[in-house]
Amino acid sequence: MSDERKDIRDIVKVNIRYYRFKNKLTQEDLAEQVDLTDKYIGDIERGEFYIGLERLERIAKAFNIPTYKLLKDENNEENLPTRLDEVTKKRKPKRKKRY
Repeated sequence: MSDERKDIRDIVKVNIRYYRFKNKLTQEDLAEQVDLTDKYIGDIERGEFYIGLERLERIAKAFNIPTYKLLKDENNEENLPTRLDEVTKKRKPKRKKRY
C-alpha cells in the first residue's frame, strides 16, 4: 500500500463517472438533472476543475447517495467502462441541436 495520497479531483472524477454509469446516465442526462452543462460534467470527469460543494451536493442528490460518497476513495478508475454504451449495451440516439 502506498503512502501517496490521491488528489481529491481524481477521487471525485472517478466517483462521479462511476455513479453516472451505475445510474445509466449520459453526461447530458446528468447535466440536465443538476442544471449544469454537459461540458462542465465532462470537465469534472476529466479532473480539469475543482467542483464546488453546492454542485457536488446537487450531483449526489441526482444519484440518490450521500455527498460523502463522491469524496470517498473506494472506486477504481481501471475498473470503469470507458463508455456508457458498454454499461447499457445500447447506444442512445444523438439529440438534435436546439437553436
